[in-house]
Amino acid sequence: CLEGVHSFMVFGKPCRGDRDWEAGCAYEEKGGSDHSRNFGVGFNNAGDENLTQILLGFLPGIGSGGVHEHGGMNCPNAIPWDISDACARAIVADLGPTYDQHRAWTFYKAAQPRYWHTMSRYREPQCGWLGTYTPREITKRKAHGWKPKSLCWDFVRDFHSLYCEATGRNSSHAPYKEICGFTNQGWKDLPKIEKAKMFQRMDDRLHEKKKDKEPDRWFLKRDARRAIDKVVNGQHVAEEGWQKETNYH
Repeated sequence: CLEGVHSFMVFGKPCRGDRDWEAGCAYEEKGGSDHSRNFGVGFNNAGDENLTQILLGFLPGIGSGGVHEHGGMNCPNAIPWDISDACARAIVADLGPTYDQHRAWTFYKAAQPRYWHTMSRYREPQCGWLGTYTPREITKRKAHGWKPKSLCWDFVRDFHSLYCEATGRNSSHAPYKEICGFTNQGWKDLPKIEKAKMFQRMDDRLHEKKKDKEPDRWFLKRDARRAIDKVVNGQHVAEEGWQKETNYH
């Protein structure tokens, strides 16, 4: 979406709570945020910067801002992406906390005309050649000593970068790599049991990677994971019952 010079994104449908895990509404975001459950999302100042922060926004470590609700399902100048909400929300759940904790919006940068542009490539779903994909370690780099200054366009550009890295690089370690490999219709047509297994793999993959330093780090909320496990285990029970019945006959 692009409203004036402000860029943000809006999801396909609103979340109905943790039970709506198939639409990506049950991700456990680092830091306790819930950006992926919003109607839409973008990065800008919260409107509460004081005069000192505005005037000295160019200095390292000074500036406020973060990821906020945007759009309310209204998306002016929209460029549609043929991806599922499960994929889009997963990327936001991954990127949102990085911007909250390691990026700072600044009036100083936003006021510079060289950042005012109307190009749309950073908002489009097309990805470049393999060699142009930005490694997710760079896109999600942590701030050390001071927060890099970022604007709304940076957030959308980094969303695009994470999506392209996950879908275009075979060696990608993005936990949502498998989920983002589907078109929107392809995800809708996928049986619920297959979605559940995919979410299990995503959750387990992140936990395995983080368990040494963050033993409680998961990608899914625990209630949602239990519901997903029930879906998968229910199939296993049905298969065992069918096998017993077949053996009996």
